[in-house]
Amino acid sequence: WSAVDGVGDESPFIGAIRSHLRGTVPRLRDLLSDRRKYFAHLCLKLATQLAHKFVGALFRCKPISTHGAEQLLLDTHSLKSFLLQMPSLDSAIAAKPPTAYVNGVSAAMNKAEMILKVVMSNVETPEDFVEHYSTLLPESNTSELQKVLDMRGVKKVEQTAILQAYRLKFGAAADATPAVPVGMGNSLSATQALNAVVSMAADGLAETTSMKRLEKLVKRNF
Repeated sequence: WSAVDGVGDESPFIGAIRSHLRGTVPRLRDLLSDRRKYFAHLCLKLATQLAHKFVGALFRCKPISTHGAEQLLLDTHSLKSFLLQMPSLDSAIAAKPPTAYVNGVSAAMNKAEMILKVVMSNVETPEDFVEHYSTLLPESNTSELQKVLDMRGVKKVEQTAILQAYRLKFGAAADATPAVPVGMGNSLSATQALNAVVSMAADGLAETTSMKRLEKLVKRNF
């Protein structure tokens, strides 16, 4: 990604993800047509886990040029848009996904967008960079900050000054593990959204003794 010198259409890997999910999700929806709560929970878990894996993959892309970050930001937007409409893929009924699903997926993908915006930023002094970073990623820590600096290709000696400025600004909290997943932001509504869908799925679980029947059904059809 350091060699990218321009921004074009979405990257091929986004099309591959879309193709795979488009061939799988509708089949799962049909299998769970009488267990819609299971399907809602499955979609949220799948989308948020994919978002977190995507962020992990971004951290391994280092260094990234400004154009590379812009391309990945375009890819992130494409993936986010697709995940938001994933529950109704190829459905004959055009229905909006639950608000809880939209909030949960948006919060999870927000992390990738903010990380890439930091990588793209043009901030010179350590203090200004820390201020900009903490505005975009308020629930971060020094461990993640160092990963972002590696993505930017910042030299180790320069990283030291930025990390010191970050610790000076946040004190002991700079090295602490965030109370909520990094990138989920400080939005209580996002956490409530996740809990709402989990609770919805739990209600469905109460209708049967266990998930074994569901697991057997999926295994039998795949």
